[in-house]
Amino acid sequence: MSIDLRLEHRGDDVAFHDLAAEWNDLVAASPSASLFLRQEWLAAWWDVFGAEFDQHLLLVRDGGGALLGAAPLMTGRGPGRLRGRLKHLMFVGQQGETLAEHLDVLVRPGAEDDVVPLLARGLRERTGRWDVLLLERVPTASPTLPAFEVALRALGLEVERVNEQPSPYLPLPGAWDALLAAKSRNFRKQWRNSVNRLAAEGEVRLLLAGRDVGLAEAFERLVALHRARWG
Repeated sequence: MSIDLRLEHRGDDVAFHDLAAEWNDLVAASPSASLFLRQEWLAAWWDVFGAEFDQHLLLVRDGGGALLGAAPLMTGRGPGRLRGRLKHLMFVGQQGETLAEHLDVLVRPGAEDDVVPLLARGLRERTGRWDVLLLERVPTASPTLPAFEVALRALGLEVERVNEQPSPYLPLPGAWDALLAAKSRNFRKQWRNSVNRLAAEGEVRLLLAGRDVGLAEAFERLVALHRARWG
């Protein structure tokens, strides 16, 4: 059963700041949730790099105004030799020096059948403002990607998946001693030397963020150390 929906477009520099609370609520509810889709990241990225791009933020709301879906997009120069001739429509954060990952459109669970086609239609209606739709670093397991492809094709757009790559990972043993035992003699020697040098500076304790230290406090310490390192 379809629901009453409306499509909105935001193209101003303060959009991510205005939408902070409801945006993060949508991220938290979406199966596509990631750090690089949260309002804090998108707003900070746009404040730093946004001058080089035009924002095209698509929002889908129900009849009561609740945010059910969003596509954080922008237009600008893309990669390759034709970057200066073709205007690319991309995810916010896709370019620049930050290399954001796990990008996707956001949809509240249960509303996919209505929201995804509407977002696709919003892209189609704005084709006069972009030449190439290039959505990079979308997880192949994205819950919205297949439906989004179908919706775009239904609107007459050609869609192709390219450069699909598996995410590398390293399986770890259950204990640190087992990990060290699997390493080379040179690695173990360097590890012991590093531990000894650190211990010489005073008492050493290993604290885990989220367990021994609150996440907010741990993040503040990380930022402080990072700034001190570059200072």
